Amino acid sequence: MRPIVIKGHSRPVTQLKFNREGDLFFSTGRDGLVNVYYSENGDMLGTFQSKGAAYSVDIDPTTTFVVSSTSGMKVFMWTVKDGKEIFSMDTKSTPRFVELSPNVKQLLVVTEEQMGQTSSIFLYDIDMSDVQNPQVAENKMILRKTSPFIKASWTYDGKHIIAIHRDGSVSKINSESGEVEKEAKIHEDSCVDLQMSKDRTYFVTASRDKTAHLCYVDDIEVRKTYLGDVPFNSAAITPVKDYVVAGGGIDAKSVTTSSDGRFQVHFFHKLFEDDLGRLGGHFGPINHMTVHPHGTCFVSGSEDGYIRLNHFDPSYFEFTYGVPSSA
Repeated sequence: MRPIVIKGHSRPVTQLKFNREGDLFFSTGRDGLVNVYYSENGDMLGTFQSKGAAYSVDIDPTTTFVVSSTSGMKVFMWTVKDGKEIFSMDTKSTPRFVELSPNVKQLLVVTEEQMGQTSSIFLYDIDMSDVQNPQVAENKMILRKTSPFIKASWTYDGKHIIAIHRDGSVSKINSESGEVEKEAKIHEDSCVDLQMSKDRTYFVTASRDKTAHLCYVDDIEVRKTYLGDVPFNSAAITPVKDYVVAGGGIDAKSVTTSSDGRFQVHFFHKLFEDDLGRLGGHFGPINHMTVHPHGTCFVSGSEDGYIRLNHFDPSYFEFTYGVPSSA
């Protein structure tokens, strides 16, 4: 694979996300920018300017509007076509993560524990029938009294939410009642990333304990474990081949004391858990990565603000992994 290297941000990349068709991908950074690029060649299509560091982004299924959260304790919405700001709202603490529900009738916002505010998941009812005049109303607040929320994502039925926590635990929450139906501590250190499979029936987590776990949404039990040699900041599931990709690296503040930060993307076999190969190139810890919805490429973003767009070669799709002889 020959990557397309993009200087997307002047400060660290915080999240990357493809739209449903995969012809575009979006990035957020601590420089306050939300950028959009063509996935075919990495050319930048446009920029949405937020207030404060941009932490998270999501796009509706028709790529009509985009929503983002920022360190300025605000959530923004813009139209993709012309970049017009159509909505903004204040939050009582920093919103670190946002995600639209599968039916685009609700918006999930994960807020930090700060300034006397408890880490929470806010659910907002949204009406986008008139995209130029969105109607947004708070529906529910889900509090976390022990370990703070880090990220959360909707499951396949649109009635449950999977959330990850700073103490390494995962919880399954009923979005209608707000009750925690299941909870399990699956990591020894902070759980920092959560990404769903394409059909939202299972998910992968990444942790600072140097592992990634694959779990089903119904019981949130660990089914597969992928071991690394550095802390993982992000992990994603490839939708075509049976692989899980994960990346991270030694903290930027510790790199000066190490000859190798190991800022590599790991390719694991999803079923056999084997580390099949690694791809380098970044000059700082990989903060986030995500895979094209058709499995044709992936993007990774790092602490140095660079984004690497990697299109898979034909050999990637032709490769078959034999069952170990001991199996």
